[in-house]
Amino acid sequence: MRSARNGWYRPRRSATRSPRLTPGRWYTSSAADAPERVSQRSVTGLAIDLDGNRILAGFTDDPGTETETGVLYLMDNSPVTLWTASIGGPVSEAAISDDGTGMAAGSADGNVYSLNQDGIVRWKSETPGASGQPVNVVAVSSEGSRTLAGTQTGQSFLLTLEAAKVWTLDTDGPVNDVAVSISGDRSAVGTAAGSVYLL
Repeated sequence: MRSARNGWYRPRRSATRSPRLTPGRWYTSSAADAPERVSQRSVTGLAIDLDGNRILAGFTDDPGTETETGVLYLMDNSPVTLWTASIGGPVSEAAISDDGTGMAAGSADGNVYSLNQDGIVRWKSETPGASGQPVNVVAVSSEGSRTLAGTQTGQSFLLTLEAAKVWTLDTDGPVNDVAVSISGDRSAVGTAAGSVYLL
């Protein structure tokens, strides 16, 4: 049944087989918020803070639609949408700090976006080297002071809270995953070529 707010749905009993959700659990469809010309908006990034109180979801319109801008939603566990923010291209990954105050998104437009807890874009940082290369993955340190990203062309880079590049690494293939330690002092990068880099 659709809620009167935010386009959320609470499950109701149905003759069809569907996952059973216990009280306090919920699901949502972003179709209610999509522009009319968009037939489907897909989830392309998802992250949750350490306590499960903040959920960051990245949505991207299906290829071929007129609207190519990705949208980020920050939700609490009620569920209530706290804010939405548009970014310059399709969302490829979303990340949130353990305390829920720092967020980042990678985009197919070749940028990493950093947002604060109010949904304000602090900065966007273009991929180093070949501009416009899709950002495949992002990760945020526990307190949000470091953002780690990896690109389709095999570059990975670590950014500070002020968007300064700490380092840039050229790897042996497209970057499929990244991870950053709680302190932000150690980083790991995994590639499609089967390599793991620890920095």
